[in-house]
Amino acid sequence: MACSYDLQHWTDWTGPDLIQSSEPYDEVFAHKSFVVKYMGVVYHFYCGVDKKGNRGIAVATSKDLGKSGLSY
Repeated sequence: MACSYDLQHWTDWTGPDLIQSSEPYDEVFAHKSFVVKYMGVVYHFYCGVDKKGNRGIAVATSKDLGKSGLSY
């Protein structure tokens, strides 16, 4: 991960992992991420892959916004 204030100068993240797998739908991979902050909440959209090879778009948030009942 890298961060930028101006989208021209970037700083690589060298600290501990910011998130870890916490759901069956991202047990294998969580990749192709996109992070945006909107109205004080950080949204981390990513492609999650489970052990059966199913893929789906997932979102993690910095604020608890509830949990979807949808699954593969």
